[in-house]
Amino acid sequence: MPLQEQLSLWNDMAVKVLDVQRENLLPGSDIRRYDIPANMLFFACSGHGKLLVDGISHTINPFFVCHAGKEAAIDLVSVAEPIEYIAIYYKAELIPSGEREHDSEISLLQIPFGFSPAKRLSLHQVMEQIASKWSMRQGMEGFHANALLQGLLYDLLKQQLTIGYQTPSEAVGIVTTYIDAHYHKPIRLDLLAELVHCSSRQLQRWFNQQLELGPMEYVIKVRMNHAAQLLQHTGATIQEIAQSIGYRDMYYFSRAFKNYYGTAPLDFRRASQSDAEVIKHAKGELRLQQPPKRIAVLDVQYADQLFTLNEFPAGSVGIGGGDICCFPDFLQNRLGQFTVLGTCEQVNMEAVAALAPDLIICTDLHEQLYSKLSQLAPTLMFHRNEDWRKILVIFGVITGKRQRAAKYCWSTVRRPQNCLACLLRSCGASMSR
Repeated sequence: MPLQEQLSLWNDMAVKVLDVQRENLLPGSDIRRYDIPANMLFFACSGHGKLLVDGISHTINPFFVCHAGKEAAIDLVSVAEPIEYIAIYYKAELIPSGEREHDSEISLLQIPFGFSPAKRLSLHQVMEQIASKWSMRQGMEGFHANALLQGLLYDLLKQQLTIGYQTPSEAVGIVTTYIDAHYHKPIRLDLLAELVHCSSRQLQRWFNQQLELGPMEYVIKVRMNHAAQLLQHTGATIQEIAQSIGYRDMYYFSRAFKNYYGTAPLDFRRASQSDAEVIKHAKGELRLQQPPKRIAVLDVQYADQLFTLNEFPAGSVGIGGGDICCFPDFLQNRLGQFTVLGTCEQVNMEAVAALAPDLIICTDLHEQLYSKLSQLAPTLMFHRNEDWRKILVIFGVITGKRQRAAKYCWSTVRRPQNCLACLLRSCGASMSR
């Protein structure tokens, strides 16, 4: 429900605490893709890290507070030191009124926000008080916890609505980040405006100023770009592609695609695959229309093989267990020329996404990440112990340097024979004997 419509209902609303959790998140024990079961108020007592709410990133510092609605997807990452936090789960309900029938379907306070509040110490005290009252839950303590939470939410919402967003570019950035992460789900203009607490007309104006297209036009652009990639690089059916980008009706998707690209999806696929390179890998086949320009490699052996072809990855992982420990010499000398993507064992998915690669190359070690990687860019997966010569030949095809790859592989085959020939000649023998 849009924020402006909710305001008129808040006078008849009551909140009920469902659970209070006090936790310490240690570095390396990150929380990934947790769909919260109820509205949540998050407060960081200490520590530093990053919190993502439905793809929108917040930097965690001491006294940072964040609110998220029921079923929001949460990612919580600790950086260098533990994060001590309090999470209050609650529900908000309308009090039945004779003037209005109670609607159990209304979802209240589904408002995402995150900031460092002005009165940090007083907020900390109230959060501690709620946690203490909840831990007792005897007599009037539970009632008191509910009352404290309702007052706290009032203060935070009032401050958030007063602060708003400083610039249109910040608001547009938040909305585009949300669209990029949720393009495959139903998206409405009023819900996008709700993310940045403005009217639909205002958001439309900001988008036109910043991007020269409207919010829903941006949604179509993102969906059509993903559809084009799937048509070019996979054998998915039109129905599968339509559903994967947020269209329930295959025919409606086909019309939308033709309006955007000027050709039907199947005709687009036939035209794009006529001159495509077909690369076989552990997950099937991938069609490439042209040599990629921004390759992300998730194993240093692939960076080495690209260097052999005089190609440079846009991003590469390093060697190590958790955090990056080191790079091989051939990468160490070029640290300023590529983006660090974590380690082979612990890939930094945010860094990969920010790199915006047009091809990702990984190993079967990244089996569980393959689906997410494929959403970022066309992805090749090879067995980690694959013959390096086979991989080098494939890389020659990918980069348009077949002859260079073949010549190098041939030279490694001939080199031992040449050494043996020299040894035999020095001993007065020949290769034919």
